[in-house]
Amino acid sequence: MHAPAPVADLGSGPGAVTAHLHGLGLTVFGVDLSPGMVALARRAHPAPRFHVGSMKDVDLTYHWRTPETVAERLAEAGLRVTARVLREPVGEEKRPRVFLLAEKPMGLTPR
Repeated sequence: MHAPAPVADLGSGPGAVTAHLHGLGLTVFGVDLSPGMVALARRAHPAPRFHVGSMKDVDLTYHWRTPETVAERLAEAGLRVTARVLREPVGEEKRPRVFLLAEKPMGLTPR
């Protein structure tokens, strides 16, 4: 089994989401165009890494997952999938894209 890939929080702003993901045990880093936001994020959340830059500059490796696998992971985190949208491949894309919308059921706290 492979180790989980790092998560990039693109447009991380003041770092709240990055810090939350870090607190869940994920290897995560934040990227934001604003040096002021990155400075704020670094002060407020010293553990995760934050970088000034554009999402276009981040060398990302994509990990393809089936919608069913992603839905299972969301369910494990205490979230419920409420909508799925399928988009057929565009241009040079080889695979369709699926977008999932999930919600936290009332009274439950995601793990």
